[in-house]
Amino acid sequence: MAKDARIDQPETAPKKRRIGFMEGMINVPDDFDTMMAEEIEDMFYGGDLFPPEDPIKPIVTDKE
Repeated sequence: MAKDARIDQPETAPKKRRIGFMEGMINVPDDFDTMMAEEIEDMFYGGDLFPPEDPIKPIVTDKE
């Protein structure tokens, strides 16, 4: 009698991943959600990222 199995099938089932196996090995700061918020906000709203518009050039919205 022959065993019917795929050739690439592993002989044993893969090990299950354990949740929490690194508990106590990693420290997450209390301010993780707000960490570097000011620096990130400055990247979007401050500095040269949004240069001021040229006051001499008028903004044309309607084409004639």
